[in-house]
Amino acid sequence: MTDMSEVNIILSHQRAELRCAEIFRAWGLILQFLVALLAAASVFTNDGGHLLSFAGLGVLVVCTWLVLDMYYRQHRSSGDQARRLLLIVYGFDEVVSERNVIQTGFKASVAGLGVQSIQDYFATIAPAGASRVAEMVDESAFFTGAIQRRSGELMLLLLFIALIFIGALVFVFAPQVSGSIRVVIARVFLAFAVFLLSSDVLGAAFAHLRSAGSMESIRYRLSAARGRHYPQGDVLQAMADYNAAVEGAPLPLPGVYQRRQDELNRVWSEYKKHTGIGTRA
Repeated sequence: MTDMSEVNIILSHQRAELRCAEIFRAWGLILQFLVALLAAASVFTNDGGHLLSFAGLGVLVVCTWLVLDMYYRQHRSSGDQARRLLLIVYGFDEVVSERNVIQTGFKASVAGLGVQSIQDYFATIAPAGASRVAEMVDESAFFTGAIQRRSGELMLLLLFIALIFIGALVFVFAPQVSGSIRVVIARVFLAFAVFLLSSDVLGAAFAHLRSAGSMESIRYRLSAARGRHYPQGDVLQAMADYNAAVEGAPLPLPGVYQRRQDELNRVWSEYKKHTGIGTRA
């Protein structure tokens, strides 16, 4: 039987790695917005020295973004690896001979997380095997789907507000200025539009929503599998699809879970009563 302290260590690494990835992603978005600001500012001058300065700053920002993106992907990959390892070690109670090698790839500090307990993180008390993994995936898919959907909705809302705001400025000021100024306004609008419609903004919003839809589909399948006492093949497929959906989507926006935590815990508690998760002997 797997030592629970070792399981808790894996859980701590998972949370630490994903927390770091979330921070690097947030900074990456800020830097991309800064590049858009530099592009917008550059249209206000024709001075070669100023344009060269803007270009230099742009190169510096892009280089910084590349470094942050590298660290984001490293921590994200490590967090995903820890999640998969947790499903096997705790869910199936299987020994992974290369676990220590895998854990050497975890670089994020676990300091400040406090004691992580797998029993507090997952409600399931089912015996190790397909049933436990199915309930772990079901619970994870419930919370992941909810916060991914809200993240997508918030990104689309912010995108809509930004486009309306910029469009309104163009509509109000463009008729009142000369043709050359209108060209400048149009270039500023296009500079911000490129950022807003990029894969990291509009594309990410749709990716959040697709992930939420995948979580809902996986939970429907697990609900059907529950009536058949969780056939292992069905559970393994659901677990693989869950991992693929999570890893193919951006991390949820910071703070989304914290703002919805009480509501989601209440809904999950009702679901547990209905299904018996966490209450069966």
